[in-house]
Amino acid sequence: MEGELIRQTGYNFDQFYAEYLVSKKIPKNWLEWFVGLFEGDGCLSVHNKGFSFNIYSIHKKTLEEIKIVLGFGNIYFDSQNIKWRYTVETRYDIYLILLILNGNLVLTHRYHNFINVAEEFNKRLFKGKTFLKKIDILYFAALPTLNDRWFAGFRDAEGHFGLPIELGRLSISHYISITFEIGQNGNRWLFF
Repeated sequence: MEGELIRQTGYNFDQFYAEYLVSKKIPKNWLEWFVGLFEGDGCLSVHNKGFSFNIYSIHKKTLEEIKIVLGFGNIYFDSQNIKWRYTVETRYDIYLILLILNGNLVLTHRYHNFINVAEEFNKRLFKGKTFLKKIDILYFAALPTLNDRWFAGFRDAEGHFGLPIELGRLSISHYISITFEIGQNGNRWLFF
């Protein structure tokens, strides 16, 4: 992976739709939002026992909706971080999550993390055998636009409104300013 990261405009969930065989199709705009939320407040990792996917939030209802829409995963209260955590750890469900993320990540560090996890997923044994499903890894990242829902999910994870009350001139008046902020280390290109 030397050089510039290749980016494509738009999101494609065809691999996920082909594998996710349920009676109702999850809307594409919901999946775009889900990817943005993950990139802001999520974690995808490999460990000795397998793989884990987590999204952290103080809003339990958001995580409950994710569980209902996807139809899998669990929700726990993380007392150490004082947040709720949506967790996926079963091999097939991790496979479905990887299909959602494949080629649809925006942030550079998330893309590289995904590639490492997906490559490990494809080669790691499961109960002594290779897993029947493999990820056809797409070696490019997404470029969000104003026509998709990625930014809405990312904003839900990383954005906040502020209402600072500040002293005015000569400390004789106060004024209120309304602010909106999104914080993210790295990936400056995304905000310019």
